[in-house]
Amino acid sequence: MYAAFSNLNYRFQQLLYSSSFLLKIKIHYSTLDQTCMNFYQQFIRFNRQQIFSMNFMMALHKNQLVSKFPIDASFYRLESLVLRSIEPVVLTSLLPKLKCLPRFFSLTIDTWSTLKELHDVYRFIFALPKLKYIRCTASEPKDSNITFSLPIATDKQFSPIEHIVINHGCTFNELYTLISYTPEVLRLHFDHMSHNDTNIGILLPMTLSNLTHLSMYMHCVTFDEFEILITKIYSKLKVLSLTTLSEDMTYLDASQQEQLILQYLPQLEKFYLKYNTHFDDDYEPPLYLGESNQFISSFWFERQWIFDAQIELNDIIYSIRPYKYIE
Repeated sequence: MYAAFSNLNYRFQQLLYSSSFLLKIKIHYSTLDQTCMNFYQQFIRFNRQQIFSMNFMMALHKNQLVSKFPIDASFYRLESLVLRSIEPVVLTSLLPKLKCLPRFFSLTIDTWSTLKELHDVYRFIFALPKLKYIRCTASEPKDSNITFSLPIATDKQFSPIEHIVINHGCTFNELYTLISYTPEVLRLHFDHMSHNDTNIGILLPMTLSNLTHLSMYMHCVTFDEFEILITKIYSKLKVLSLTTLSEDMTYLDASQQEQLILQYLPQLEKFYLKYNTHFDDDYEPPLYLGESNQFISSFWFERQWIFDAQIELNDIIYSIRPYKYIE
């Protein structure tokens, strides 16, 4: 179709090759045979000055197209890149090439659990001079084999990233190291991994003056530890979202949550809490025995935040959420 229309007449040629005509490329591995790969390589090379975004969904044994991607400064319109099921060797060879792009703002990476050591990946990411958004998926949150060891950032290593999504397990200490590189972050999501975690009480305070949205998935973290984390993040949070797997029912104590918010999160506008408990044949977790009407005080009424409970198969999900919130 592209070949037919591109040669149809002069007006189509002018449109397709116009500097204002930007291209979004999406390539799925199921469409790739050798003929298609050759075409895509030629197409990308020929139209590189008009490409705005690219999305590669590749099978692990079909990363050849990405590995041969001739990235250079001529891709000066490229702003967004999505790499799903990307092989580690291909990823680490591609990331340094993105540094030369003047408008490269968004990067999404999914290694499908093939990459366990993320030191070089994050080192290359934080070196990208224009990057504003990064989503890095390397495993399930419970995967304790993910490791990365970076030094705390210096003044010359700061990244301009404003939105970071850490979709893999990380300890509080690793989180502290990562965000030392992103002092301008506005939105942050991370999956906490409790395996071999440090004592959160010994971590230094984290000043994130621009942070307004914080989202967390935490496993086996007590309310006291969660409270310490909040007290160590100096920010102006407006939205806080927390999903937790824990046996500490203090999360559902209205007075404790109210005290924490009033003292440390005075600008909070939206609060989402999901507290999951799981039943099976050999284990019965503690049940919430508090009264639901403890969440109807003036504090909760004025903010229109409500308490709710749902049963889904073997799970009970307790939640606190804005009244108008629709899942």
